[in-house]
Amino acid sequence: PTTTGGGCAKLAEHVSLAPELPLKYIMPALLYCGYNNLVYANLAVFDPGTYNVLLQLRLVLTGLLYQALFARRLNRNQWL
Repeated sequence: PTTTGGGCAKLAEHVSLAPELPLKYIMPALLYCGYNNLVYANLAVFDPGTYNVLLQLRLVLTGLLYQALFARRLNRNQWL
């Protein structure tokens, strides 16, 4: 079934046809909400320059953790 309504009508239609659909979005939405709250709290504690350095350090730590957990080396292009 199709509706000619706008975005909200289509959303309601899809949710009524697949009630498990919203459950797929709950965890990413909660993680995003938590991350945004942590960013706000961190900016209240750190000055913006320090916060940006720590944010960039997160990328390096993610690469190192990836290499350690998956026992795979990242090549030069993946580090850039």
